[in-house]
Amino acid sequence: MTRLRPIIHLRSWIVLILCAGLAGCKPNSRGPDDNGRSAPTQSVSIPTEDGPIEIATSAQPSEIRIGEVFSYSFSVKAPSSITLIPPSLPEPEAIDPFLIRDFTRPTIKKTPTGSTLSGKWTLDTFKIGSLEIPPLELEFVSSQSTTQTVQSARLTIQVKSTLEETGALPDIADIKQPAQPPAGPIPYWRWLGLTASLILLLLAALLLYRRLRKHSGQRPAEPIIPPHERALEALRLLSMETPQTPEAIDRFYVRLSEIVRVYVEQRFGIQAPDRTTEEFLNELEQTHDLFLPHQRQLLRSFLGECDLVKFARFLPATADIRHALDQAIAFVEGTLPQAQPPSVQSAGGPQP
Repeated sequence: MTRLRPIIHLRSWIVLILCAGLAGCKPNSRGPDDNGRSAPTQSVSIPTEDGPIEIATSAQPSEIRIGEVFSYSFSVKAPSSITLIPPSLPEPEAIDPFLIRDFTRPTIKKTPTGSTLSGKWTLDTFKIGSLEIPPLELEFVSSQSTTQTVQSARLTIQVKSTLEETGALPDIADIKQPAQPPAGPIPYWRWLGLTASLILLLLAALLLYRRLRKHSGQRPAEPIIPPHERALEALRLLSMETPQTPEAIDRFYVRLSEIVRVYVEQRFGIQAPDRTTEEFLNELEQTHDLFLPHQRQLLRSFLGECDLVKFARFLPATADIRHALDQAIAFVEGTLPQAQPPSVQSAGGPQP
């Protein structure tokens, strides 16, 4: 018996050590919310005439520092007879004091027993304390084709200030030394030197400008082309055209009349392009010293033919077109300031 006592005591100590070791190896029974960084999930079941709608919302993490973002997730399960409508982003004042920084578009998955709608928002806030996330409003269409609204449960999230970990505010920096006053006014001799330098620069620039202008010289004036030469050259170019369609013939007569009217205005000072033919001919009758009788008659006949084509939609033949061009050339050549050889042959005109 005496020898068995040490053995019994030894076994007792071994049993105690094993029990203590097992107690130390026991798993931590704290839930994921004990550290304040995991997300509680709030679920609510809402009965409807088509069956219950289950809404689950969560915030991950449930405790943040000010300025940090967190995820707000939602999941909605509904029977197959109900059509879920994906929620749109709420207005800023609807989720105050939270701001939506990012989001994923809600998705709807069909199952044999119904449908599931899920989505996630990324939020942050700049307020501290225990803040409540407003309930999420969801719309759905029942089997009776009526639109109804349900709400999720409210969530609470803890927002801490960074000062709680950093401690007290740092001490205010010491006041800086006063700035030194300027050395004093600039000496007068510096002002004189600066003024003299500016004057020398201006003189040098003036001399350089005059020298460049002298060497460059003046550009020769462009020669003035007399009105009759301009008109005859324009008629020569017009004679190369061969209008065939009614539109081309109309443009030809408009251009032909314009050339003669501009020539009369530039040559004799009678305003012609902006007047009607009747107004222009009435003023022409009062200027007996500018035109000879046959010249006035030629101009009257020419303008009358042009008006028939422009306004009466008269379609002239090729010979009539050539005749109108010959009349314009004859009028310009007959009213030259001096006897000069014509630069356009009167036989010119559009060829058939």
